[in-house]
Amino acid sequence: MTNTWRDLPTMINPRSNFGIERSVEAYNPMTNTWRDLPTMINPRSNFGIERSVEAYNPMTNTWRDLPTMINPRSNFGIEVVDDLLFVVGGFGFNGVTTTFNVERYDEKTH
Repeated sequence: MTNTWRDLPTMINPRSNFGIERSVEAYNPMTNTWRDLPTMINPRSNFGIERSVEAYNPMTNTWRDLPTMINPRSNFGIEVVDDLLFVVGGFGFNGVTTTFNVERYDEKTH
């Protein structure tokens, strides 16, 4: 069935906009299940303004730091397109003002 929403299994841990998190879960569409991943290096908070970025390596089951973003932000959109990581918008340095900034990270040319 296409062009429809469907419920997936619930996550292991409840998530919200509050609190500081280091925990991460991954969904496996082949088994229709969630699993815990190792904790991230740095705690994350919805209310925190971040420049730090981490990458998960499923082959080694580990996290590593990536170069910091140019612009600190929170509540941003993120997407991978053609092996490029795009970070779009969010709240800027003061945590209140919406930003128009877009950044792209290319691990191959870094």
